[in-house]
Amino acid sequence: MQRRDIAAAQRELIGLGYDVGGADGLIGNKTRRSIGAWQTQNGQPATCYPDNKTLRALLQ
Repeated sequence: MQRRDIAAAQRELIGLGYDVGGADGLIGNKTRRSIGAWQTQNGQPATCYPDNKTLRALLQ
């Protein structure tokens, strides 16, 4: 997973109203918390980690 992929996911989360702390491509606490919340709201296990499955679903 590349930094640009994480930044794209962060931008998507920001657009959905999540506070990721900025689209810098780094997986910090706010990004992990937001990913976990998104996963829960979308029927996925809340791992709070942007694995490939989560990124594909988020960026569709």
